[in-house]
Amino acid sequence: SMYRGCIGPSIFRSLEIFAMKPFLLLVAFLSTVTICFSSPAYSQDVQLREEAVRLLEKADAISTSPKLPNLERTDTFRVYGSDSIQEGSFSRIVIQGTGVRDEYTLGDDHLVNVFTRGEHAVAGTVPVVPPTMMSLLRITPIDRVRFDHEDVIHSITNREVNGRPARCIQFDTIGGNKTDSNEICVDSANETLLSENLRGALIENSDFFPFAGALIPGKIRYSEAGVLKMEITQSMTELTDATPNWALTCRSFVRWNVVFLRRLKSKSAMPGPRRMLTPAFPNCPIGPGAKAAVLK
Repeated sequence: SMYRGCIGPSIFRSLEIFAMKPFLLLVAFLSTVTICFSSPAYSQDVQLREEAVRLLEKADAISTSPKLPNLERTDTFRVYGSDSIQEGSFSRIVIQGTGVRDEYTLGDDHLVNVFTRGEHAVAGTVPVVPPTMMSLLRITPIDRVRFDHEDVIHSITNREVNGRPARCIQFDTIGGNKTDSNEICVDSANETLLSENLRGALIENSDFFPFAGALIPGKIRYSEAGVLKMEITQSMTELTDATPNWALTCRSFVRWNVVFLRRLKSKSAMPGPRRMLTPAFPNCPIGPGAKAAVLK
C-alpha cells in the first residue's frame, strides 16, 4: 500500500510538518522511528522499480522547502455534495519557533486554533476540526506518498495530464487477496507530482508556484470514483514583518483554554449555547479578523 513518510523527522522537519499539517503531525509524524519496507515482495523489473522510486522521491523533494520562513497560507475551496455545494476557507499563519494559528470557515462553522510553546488555544462555533476540513488538511499543501513492499510496478509511460507532459507510473497494490490498480503521474518538465489515483481516489495538482525553494500546487482537485468532491485554490506568502513573540500576549488565554479543554474532555457540564467563549484580549490573534494583530 502507498504510505506517507518513512523517516523519523528531525527537529526542523518536525517543525516543517507541524507548520504544514499539525493534525497529521499529532496522528502520524511524532514517532521517532518508523519502519520502511523498500524491497518488493513480488516479481518485477528492478530497474523499472528504481526509476519509479526515483521519480516519486524527486517529486517529493521538488515540493519540499529546505527552510520555511514565517508565512501565511490561504486555501479557498468548494465541497461538492450530492445536492449542494459548500464554500469555505482555511488560513494558517506560522511564526517559526513560536507558534501556528489556524482558522477554518465552512458554512456556519468557524474555528480558530492557536498552537504555541506546547499549549493549545481554541475558539469558535465548533470544538474540533470538521471532517471536511480534515480531508483538506490531508491533501494540502500537497499529498506525499511512497512505494512500499505491497506495490508492484508494471510500467512507466509518457502522456499528457491536464495539458502537461507527464511520466505516469502504473502499478498494483497487493494486500492479501485484494489487488488495486493505481497510477501516479509526474511532470516531465519540472518533476512535480501532477496526479495520484490510489484505490479510486484521484488527487490532481496544477498551477504550481515557487515558495521558499519549493514548488507548491496552486490548485488541487479531489475526486472519488470519478465524482468531483473538492476543489482547492491555494497560496502562500512570506511574513517579513511578523513579530516573533506574537503569541506571548495570549498566554493567559492559552492557559484558560487548557482548563476548558480538560473540562470538555472529562465531559463536565458546560452550560450555555454551543458557541465557545471568545477571549477578550484585543492583542491576541485568536478571533475572526485577527490576522492584522499578528503583524503588530
